[in-house]
Amino acid sequence: MMQRSIQAVWVTLLAIASVACEASVVGGGSGAERSVDLGTPGAGGSAGGGGMGGTGGIGGTGGGIIEECDDAGHCLEILATGLNSPDAIAVDSANVYWTSFFDNTVMKCAVTGCGGAPTVLASGQPHPKVIALDDTSVYWGTLGNPGGDGSVMKCGLEGCAGAPESLLTNVNVGDIAVQNAQLYLTEITPQPGGAGLLLRCPTSGCANTPIELAQVQGVPSGLAVSGTKLVWGAIAIAMEAEVPSTVMTCDSNACTPAALASTSAIHVRHMAMDAVNVYWTNADFSVMKCPLTGCGSQMPITMASFDGLDIPHAIATDGVNVYWTVVAMGGTPAVMKCPVGGCENGPITLAVGPKIQGPAGIAVDATHVYWTDSEAGTVMRTLK
Repeated sequence: MMQRSIQAVWVTLLAIASVACEASVVGGGSGAERSVDLGTPGAGGSAGGGGMGGTGGIGGTGGGIIEECDDAGHCLEILATGLNSPDAIAVDSANVYWTSFFDNTVMKCAVTGCGGAPTVLASGQPHPKVIALDDTSVYWGTLGNPGGDGSVMKCGLEGCAGAPESLLTNVNVGDIAVQNAQLYLTEITPQPGGAGLLLRCPTSGCANTPIELAQVQGVPSGLAVSGTKLVWGAIAIAMEAEVPSTVMTCDSNACTPAALASTSAIHVRHMAMDAVNVYWTNADFSVMKCPLTGCGSQMPITMASFDGLDIPHAIATDGVNVYWTVVAMGGTPAVMKCPVGGCENGPITLAVGPKIQGPAGIAVDATHVYWTDSEAGTVMRTLK
């Protein structure tokens, strides 16, 4: 892949990636569901200790720390602490994995906790910012250092002796996704007005020569895959007039890009999808969705919107609900959810309080929602 000078791109991406670290939603849930307010630490067990009230709690199952439980037994756990700006996050049935952007590490911890001692899978990674999993490995993309290019790396789920495999180098990584032994990524190319590429590389490697699936007209932002369907955002940049940005899709086996939605109101931050819809956090302080069949002539559906001080950030879905983190410039950071069909009474707050300081990445499994907190330096979870 051709070496590119990315000094300007690096500075821009560093500013974008740092939003969660620099920001600090007033989240009103519907009264029918609970939120966990971490105002006062509870008497939770750590490393196998008993939970609140001697019930054993979630903390009794491993190294998790219960901070507080409500009357229904819903508890929030801090799985890891003392981290330096944890950011992107992914989870499987056994472990949660995350990148630490400013600490240049990739780490993991058992979903039940690791006694405050997460495993370092790789260190010395220049600003890892995106992460993905398959059944055997964890993959991440690095931003790189000023004047140098980023990379895509791979490590076995059980570890790689601190020596991850390099899949791609000299690449300005936008986002990554993994499906069916293929790694997909968007690359941001430093051209006037913004441009990018949609690329594919087998997870076994591609000799640093990925297959170009499509050119991206605009700055690529967000990427999701389900089966053979790929979805990504393309942010149009034009100084002289408003130009529509798009949410695009194609079949990974024969990629002919088609627009699901096109409007100047689109400015994708992060993206998730299920079998029916694509969901994204938008830079106009909203959470949006569009059917995978397309929005047609209609605007994307706004699931939730916030004032200019509240910033929906990372997003995930399990096909039943959509979950997102909210960082706030002067407001109250929170973790929230909304049923995929909508939330007329407003989104539901899952976690809020003094210990929720700068929630960043988010992921879900069958029972819990997990997130990193870049300000508090923690990885947390609570029941969905």
